Amino acid sequence: MCQRVGDVKADEIVPPGAIIGRLASTGRSTGPRLHYETRLAGEASNPLKFIETGTWLSQPALPAR
Repeated sequence: MCQRVGDVKADEIVPPGAIIGRLASTGRSTGPRLHYETRLAGEASNPLKFIETGTWLSQPALPAR
């Protein structure tokens, strides 16, 4: 049985903190996992750069000099 939570459609902008899925362990898996894919211009791209950028953007701004 597949439970879909927070299905994201192509070209949809996802706000920070939005639930895009839940961890689960199904079938013959070795543990919980969340599978998702990031695409840019129709090509699969490494999601790590988006995660790192989001982490950087979520940091408090430095005070102006």
